[in-house]
Amino acid sequence: MITTLFFFVRLSVSQGVVALKIPRASLMGLVTLNLASGISWIGYYCALKFIEPAIVSALMGCIGPLFILMVGFISQRQISINQAITSAGIIAGTAVLSWASIADRSAVQNVTVHHVLLGLGAAFIGGFGQVLTTLSTKKLAKQNWSASQIMAHRFYLLTAVAAVVALNSTGLQLDSPASMVSVGAVSVLGILVPLWLLQKGIIISSPFTVSVLLSLGPLMTLLFQGFDSRLLWSNMSVVGCGIIVLSTINNFAFSQKVPQVSRTNS
Repeated sequence: MITTLFFFVRLSVSQGVVALKIPRASLMGLVTLNLASGISWIGYYCALKFIEPAIVSALMGCIGPLFILMVGFISQRQISINQAITSAGIIAGTAVLSWASIADRSAVQNVTVHHVLLGLGAAFIGGFGQVLTTLSTKKLAKQNWSASQIMAHRFYLLTAVAAVVALNSTGLQLDSPASMVSVGAVSVLGILVPLWLLQKGIIISSPFTVSVLLSLGPLMTLLFQGFDSRLLWSNMSVVGCGIIVLSTINNFAFSQKVPQVSRTNS
């Protein structure tokens, strides 16, 4: 809600109320973006209830490159060998992290296999929503939508769902002024600013590049986990995150040096 209101005000002040108008041609793309954003965030938070944050980030980031390559393969578009190698590495790293969680060797332990599978499934669904978010954002950008316009309109569904959940629980209760400050800080530094930068990145980059960059998330999450005393140190998590990061670096180190391959015969 804070993010939506901020960009509503920003657009109204800088460009006038006319900037908030939704063209008819963009309506379906905006609906898709709202559905995708809802799926992504709900899957993300549900997964965090059961499994390690780094594993959630890894699995959600893994889906992007894999999905984009699958679409390219089915549509018979050219796929670089490097993209295939990068995606394989990301998937392998995610498999290590998933196994660590199921085998009770992750940073979050003593979780039943049933709950672990629920967490992995939620992360997978959230990752699919993340891919749809990238693609639908790119579609709106091609219709001359700016990052600020996209941010102003992308959270209608998620806001409605969150409001329903909060009104039927204690989600709207803040115990102290310190809690209010914390919520405000998370909203600005954890959602508003990063997502606005992400929209800018999606607009100027390819969907595959965005998906691969998001795959660096597990490493950053793993570093921040070190400050949380509730989480244990996991060597398997380090190995899995390392594989993903090395695969991501490979994409940019060799992306201009490998030939293209495709399903079609020359």
